[in-house]
Amino acid sequence: MRKEFLEVSTRYMAKKLAPWAAIIAKADGGYMAFESVTDYWTWKQQK
Repeated sequence: MRKEFLEVSTRYMAKKLAPWAAIIAKADGGYMAFESVTDYWTWKQQK
């Protein structure tokens, strides 16, 4: 599935850049956009 790091300062801008994302999560230096909830949970468990 698709995932992407977005180097923006707000969740609003992240959603504008990744309208396909099911979940947008705060990350160091920006936001991570995930198309799949499963990918998000995998990423979260690895942190």
